[in-house]
Amino acid sequence: MNRVRALLLTAYLVIVVVGGVIYVQSLSNMVLYTEADQKFPSSIYVNEVRIPRYAGVQDYSIICSFRFENPTRVPIRLRAFSFEIAIDNGAQGNPYEEVRLTSEKIGGAAESLGDAGPLIDPGGKLIRSYAMRVPAADSSLMNHLNANGNYTVILYGLAVSYGYSGTSLLRQFWPEAMTVEVAPIG
Repeated sequence: MNRVRALLLTAYLVIVVVGGVIYVQSLSNMVLYTEADQKFPSSIYVNEVRIPRYAGVQDYSIICSFRFENPTRVPIRLRAFSFEIAIDNGAQGNPYEEVRLTSEKIGGAAESLGDAGPLIDPGGKLIRSYAMRVPAADSSLMNHLNANGNYTVILYGLAVSYGYSGTSLLRQFWPEAMTVEVAPIG
């Protein structure tokens, strides 16, 4: 009888210890993921926007690169990213009004990466570049230079989906529109 009692007591203690370890690990992960959810959304930047013109080519190209920084203590997997781009035509009023953005829209880009998305290590950076072509037929959109002789590029409708390595958690956020002044090249 004492052997059975000792065996049951040992089994009970093992269950309690394993349950405690699982609880502590879950609590630790929750703290880390909450920290990431607070810090990562404010760590996306426009790295560069270029509008090169090539000799003999009537079309314009717009190349946008974004920098994703991971200021957290957990690896973050980029799962999807999308944005729209417009060139400010200099009209009066709010450059972020939807009606105005629709008339100034150049194009957009979307990338769905899923579980194969790049992993951003803690303290690491990731740069993703997107290129789009503006056909010569739409080049009137590119005739709007500001007072400094530059384009005012508006990146809006940004959407980011990310998750954590080894989990099925999916997070999304929508950064504010970004405005960048770009000198024409070529």
